[in-house]
Amino acid sequence: MTFKQTAGFMSEKSGLKKELHLFRYLFKNGRIAILNDLTSALRYADITLISGGRSTVCRVKSSENNNSRTIRQKENADKVFKYLATDITENLYGFGQKIERWALGSPEINYITIVNELIETSKSEGFVYRLVEPGVLYFISHNTPP
Repeated sequence: MTFKQTAGFMSEKSGLKKELHLFRYLFKNGRIAILNDLTSALRYADITLISGGRSTVCRVKSSENNNSRTIRQKENADKVFKYLATDITENLYGFGQKIERWALGSPEINYITIVNELIETSKSEGFVYRLVEPGVLYFISHNTPP
């Protein structure tokens, strides 16, 4: 979603007052909401509302006007949100390609048990290290204050 241009200066947006009004209303009523222009990742719509583990986006407009720009914005946002919901979209950003998201085909590898053992050992040894796989070396130093 980062191919889109930045939001620019919020203070120059004509609809900022309405966005803030809705944002404050949601907050006062115990809702979780994100003002999208404050993020570097949420580049479409104005406010993201989170409820019950799901997200909904809100577009806040300062006028009822529909022109080619507002129609294009809605179409592009709909493509992104369709992709997030279904893992498939077409012609996103005008590239003319089908984009499909796939899950990774390999299981997660982590060394949390080894890290915990190293942390415990470092308490008595001062520091420890272990090569857990080629190219991955864990070094744990446990310094107690004087």
